[in-house]
This record gives sequence, structure tokens and C-alpha cells, in this order.
Amino acid sequence: MVVVERHGRVGAPAEAVWDVVRCAETLPRWLAGVARCEQDGDGHGARRRMTGETGAEVRARIIAYREPSLIAWRECADADAPGDPPPVPIARVSAELHVELRPDGDGTLVRLIRVHRPGGFWRGVALRLFGVRRIANRLDRSLAVLAAGRMRRADEEAPARAEGLDARMRRLDEGFATRMRRDGDLAARDADRGAGVPEPREPGPSVRGSGLVRRTVR
Repeated sequence: MVVVERHGRVGAPAEAVWDVVRCAETLPRWLAGVARCEQDGDGHGARRRMTGETGAEVRARIIAYREPSLIAWRECADADAPGDPPPVPIARVSAELHVELRPDGDGTLVRLIRVHRPGGFWRGVALRLFGVRRIANRLDRSLAVLAAGRMRRADEEAPARAEGLDARMRRLDEGFATRMRRDGDLAARDADRGAGVPEPREPGPSVRGSGLVRRTVR
């Protein structure tokens, strides 16, 4: 089992925050990673069908509901999921999200707890090595949206992701152009000198020695 927890403060009464976090319709506006959510029923035992940013669908069931302080649901991807079984057999795997609210003066303390039960030992190892940071980042983004008091529209994130991709591509193109100009300048200098062989350059820092790659598990 892998548990990731984040908490923060929202400058609004608990009742107002509760109205946002309990509704399936508003879930995609504040919870990072969710593009759409539909709910059948209300309160404990209600069923949800959620669509992620990648288009994958997950079924869920509300397993805790205490107004206005707690809502939790379990997302399932196996035969235990509510509703129809999946079209093909897949490994037993489930995840939970607990949203806890506590009044704090004129605001609210929000605690988000993500619990993952991966299907198998190696899935758990991979999740701890590569997934924990991504989960934590999503929870931090969700808290930031709630704290800012501005729920994003469902159509905001796709342009933002595209803009981020364009920026990364521009940086790659600029870096490539810089290297081409540098190599061209070196070649021109060597040609002027008639050396025919480029002057030796100091090797750049290796990945291992520079610390550019660092693996941290907390």
C-alpha cells in the first residue's frame, strides 16, 4: 500500500468548501487529473464514473460520507468495481482519495490523502519509484486551486498542457540551433587556421557526476 498525503488552508468556511469537494459536477474543476465525473446516487454508496485527462475511465464508489467534513471514494479497476465488469480481465488494483475538512477560524484546513493498493509486488515497486512524486504534484495542484478560490474550467487544462509542450519544443529547438552555431563557428575557425582537425574541447559534465539525475524516495 502506498499513501501520499498533502494538506493546506482555504480561506473559506468549511460549508462552502464542502459544497465544492462533494459534488461530482465540480470535481474536474479542482481535482487535477480528472476531466469528467458523473455520479449515480448521493452520499455513502453512491457510484461514480470518472474520466481522466488521458481519456481512461475509472469507476468508483463513495466509501465515506460525513457532511461537512469528510468524503472518500474508492476507484476500482477489477471485478469488485461497481457496475458492469471490465471487458477484459486485469490485475486487481484500487486507489482511494480521502478529502477531510476542518474549520480553522474563518477558513478551512483541507487534507487530501491518496491511498494506492497496486496489484502485485512489482507494481508497488514501480509506483513507489516513479509514481509517488506525480501523485503528490497532482494533490498540490488541487490544493492550490482550492486555496486560490478559482476552480478551473474543464477546458482550461488541455490548452495549458499544449502550451507547455510548445514551450518545451521551443527550448529544444533553441538548444539545437545554439549547438549548430557553436559547431559551425568551430569549424570555420579551424578552416581559417588550416588545421583540418578541430581543437580539443573539454568534455561536458557527465550525467552521473553532474547530479542531473537524482532518484529520491520519501
